[in-house]
Amino acid sequence: MVKYFVSLVLLSLAVSTSLTSAARPGLVRGTWFRGTDLHLDMAATSQAHSAADLTERTFSLPPYHLSPVYGYADDQFQALTDHIRSHSSRYIVLRQSRSPWTFVLSPWTVRRPGSQVWDRSLLFLQVWSGGVVTPIGYAVVKDGIPEGHSREFWETLGRAARTTQEELMRRFEIQRIVTPVIR
Repeated sequence: MVKYFVSLVLLSLAVSTSLTSAARPGLVRGTWFRGTDLHLDMAATSQAHSAADLTERTFSLPPYHLSPVYGYADDQFQALTDHIRSHSSRYIVLRQSRSPWTFVLSPWTVRRPGSQVWDRSLLFLQVWSGGVVTPIGYAVVKDGIPEGHSREFWETLGRAARTTQEELMRRFEIQRIVTPVIR
């Protein structure tokens, strides 16, 4: 599959540069240098953490209610595609002013590779003008009622996710899913 370079707004160039620079003092055989698998995994995870933090602030959740957090990885592509194509999927569209993309959340039940457990999770997406969806990653939604809330967050997500798959496709004229490549 051809990968497209997509500039992701959640992780600024400064953060990416500082991650690379912070790893250089020990010169660990270059595993942290830009373009390596470890660097790309760390950058993807950092973006997903930023998305989870923003979501926790938006919904007034206690810190780390969305955890663990996973950055996008290629082994998620089929599950992600199936979810976006499913007519039963629902979305929460959060507007970001002065941004060329819209932050979108979706309740997502997913099984991590090598695990038999299905996690109730929250999928983080960027929907770009021009009909492109870019996955950021996902976070597991903890069971129980968060402090200061009257119901489980999973139930809150179900109530808030009012945008249907058809509405999302039509509203943003979605044409393709482009996986992130972070450089």
